[in-house]
Amino acid sequence: MIHNDARDCEGRPVIKKIGFLMDHIGRNCSKHYWPQAGADIAYDEISVQMSGWSTFKKQLLHKPIGAGIQFWVMAESYGARQYLYDFKLDSNDNEPNKIQNTLLRLVKQLPPGSKNYHIAADNLFNSVDTCCQVAKLGHRIYGTLRGDRGVQEKLKAKSVALKTKGDSAFIQSPADDLTMWAWCD
Repeated sequence: MIHNDARDCEGRPVIKKIGFLMDHIGRNCSKHYWPQAGADIAYDEISVQMSGWSTFKKQLLHKPIGAGIQFWVMAESYGARQYLYDFKLDSNDNEPNKIQNTLLRLVKQLPPGSKNYHIAADNLFNSVDTCCQVAKLGHRIYGTLRGDRGVQEKLKAKSVALKTKGDSAFIQSPADDLTMWAWCD
């Protein structure tokens, strides 16, 4: 289900004109497609180029389209097909930890009673805390992680010693059920 909760200064829904359509699409995606049990699911962003005006439009740094709107999505590739399970329009609010919170909201909306999905997320979305919270919901998360997002000092110290392309080091944290790798590109 799409979360169309953005409001203007008078409390009216900001995306009133298309909110019903986004809700309809979101309900149908979740109604007609459930990811396979134990599937690899991607959590990522989709950027849509836009030339008009909207409170959701922003400069998309490091994106070839320049300016547009973004959606956060949960999707799965199954064979030669790609399926969208759920999505959320990215608002321009300043909610703390917005990207990680959106990931957790979408994970909580996976099919009722589902467990053991493997969620791929890149370093924009991922942190050690997010990994632990996803694990508490019965799923696993994997992907890249920025050094300032909870990586243990022990691994940081090991990664300094990596000099040759392909060198790697890892640590395991049984308390968090995490394995972290560092490598030299």
